[in-house]
Amino acid sequence: MASLNFAIVMGRLTTTPELKHTANDMAFTRFSVAVDRIPSKSADKEKQTDFFNVVAFGYNADFICKYFKKGSLIIIESRMQTGSFEGNDGIKRQTFDLVVNRVHFAGPKSQGDSNFSDNSFSNGNSFSSDDSNSLENDDDDLPF
Repeated sequence: MASLNFAIVMGRLTTTPELKHTANDMAFTRFSVAVDRIPSKSADKEKQTDFFNVVAFGYNADFICKYFKKGSLIIIESRMQTGSFEGNDGIKRQTFDLVVNRVHFAGPKSQGDSNFSDNSFSNGNSFSSDDSNSLENDDDDLPF
């Protein structure tokens, strides 16, 4: 039986992501994204928002921490991953994370953002871990 684990969300970062490293020196970041629900016609017109926990590794983590901050609009292509842990109080907790496969810029280039030096990054541009091999040794060809 075939299965599919793929999610795309577009929303705003609730915090500025911070780059961290595992014990094996793998870069990663964790953050959450606020996504507004589209109200149904029969439901109240009150805006409802869902918050998704997101984790990114390697080049995706580097890229997100460099170019996105709290309030940035982002599109995330991901897979869903569940897990569990036991809290300090001894209660078992469930986790649900979106693990980044690819990210896209969704909002306009912010004024005065020094990380963007030209107009090559705008709506629809993206980066994925698949692109990382071409970036490793060829920094002179980068548009920023």
